[in-house]
Amino acid sequence: MFRFVLFARRPLTVAELRHTLGIQDNPDTEFTPSDEDFQRRIPAQTVIILPSHAVERRRRIDPMEQRIIHYGGNFLEIKQNHSIVASYKESSNSMANKSLGSSVQVMHQTVREFFLRPNGCVAKSKFKMSEKDAHISISITCIRYLMLCAANTTLANKLPEIKSWTSKHFELYAQYLNEKPLTNYALCYLKHHINGSCQAACILRFVSQFVEELTSNPAAYLLESWVSTHLNKTFPGHELGEAAKDFRNRLYMLQLGCGFPG
Repeated sequence: MFRFVLFARRPLTVAELRHTLGIQDNPDTEFTPSDEDFQRRIPAQTVIILPSHAVERRRRIDPMEQRIIHYGGNFLEIKQNHSIVASYKESSNSMANKSLGSSVQVMHQTVREFFLRPNGCVAKSKFKMSEKDAHISISITCIRYLMLCAANTTLANKLPEIKSWTSKHFELYAQYLNEKPLTNYALCYLKHHINGSCQAACILRFVSQFVEELTSNPAAYLLESWVSTHLNKTFPGHELGEAAKDFRNRLYMLQLGCGFPG
């Protein structure tokens, strides 16, 4: 959690940080991209309503926020942020603006200095923060998260071959992706963290594995140009072309509420 707060390209929202906790970042740990396993690993979303004498004064507390405050001690805070951040639009390789909700950040600049001071007390403890190690950890988390999204085991037995998809199938797929808040960050900034890892061998191995698993997967149609521009990879033996463009356009029309014929 501290690695993401200290080294992420931008502050993560509470929902994004919650999903990072469901992904194992140890390169030697076996990872199974299963929606069921992932849901068991992330903190519950049930909102707790604290009692009060006056009903209107009751406070709604997100368990993830409680977790951040508890484990973050006096170092982290949750800030309501109404600024605009960039989000990746696959269809045009461009950046679009998106509103950002509550985000997690360090309480003060001195917190960052406390954790990252080369000769400080943290550097001499088991909580030592290495920038390269942080980028490796974040890269692994993002890659495995995208692998989870591509595997979409929740839909595995519900979707036919892509060529047979109707508007209902596109709707199911779009709804599934919308439930994965960390996807946006991973698509935007994975390349930044891979570069920060100094092209570590384990990261390059995970990238190759990810691209290989995308082959013959619906996500390949969505991420065709992203894989090329951000990972410098191509799908072996695949020329998606117009089919991929049509796939992306149909998803975007659906998400914008435009609809399309089945």
